[in-house]
Amino acid sequence: VQGPRALELLNKLTDHNIFDIERFAAAHVSLVDVPMVIGRTGYTGEDGVELYFGDEHARRVWNALLDAGVEHDIETAPIGLAARDSLRFEPGFALYGHEISDDINPLEARLAWAIDFDKDFVGKEALERIKAEGVERKLVTFVLLDKGVPRKGYPVLNAEGENIGEVVTGMYAPTADVYAGNALVDARYAATDTPIHIEIRNKPKAARVVQRPLYRPAYR
Repeated sequence: VQGPRALELLNKLTDHNIFDIERFAAAHVSLVDVPMVIGRTGYTGEDGVELYFGDEHARRVWNALLDAGVEHDIETAPIGLAARDSLRFEPGFALYGHEISDDINPLEARLAWAIDFDKDFVGKEALERIKAEGVERKLVTFVLLDKGVPRKGYPVLNAEGENIGEVVTGMYAPTADVYAGNALVDARYAATDTPIHIEIRNKPKAARVVQRPLYRPAYR
């Protein structure tokens, strides 16, 4: 259950103050008489929770959430995978198979903050070498300037039409109201405001590298 009023919605259905659960913490709670664990977690650009309970209670909890939204005038609706994808893309959250994979190292993916080089781990020596030499590719966020929809796998070109990378995520970003994406590009083209082109259906479409993320949640 994610969104700017998610905790307010949950509080209508339990005596436990959901706001007392710290971010990335969890608590045992009874919600509409269903025992569950509520985690103050989620992979969207909004505050919210994840609910863990027996599947035999799923319909009861689902209907209670939707009904409470109507009763208390809190906009509440189911969402699909495409909506979830935009919610993780706009605040800059990586998704395996897109921004991270077996072929993309964490330094390229701008995840150096998650690496503790003071500890031993598999791949440490390789990452230390890459760090010392400098990465050849970098993850960037771009916004399309021409009309078009970027998609995963589309080539990224420089002004001369040379291939400099590939789109790893692309979509319409509803909060920012732009067509945008993430791309893994030659590190020489990774600076903010760098002009690039995305090849869409064999036609180069103008784009610009922008500062990440497109959306910064209020809870940060």
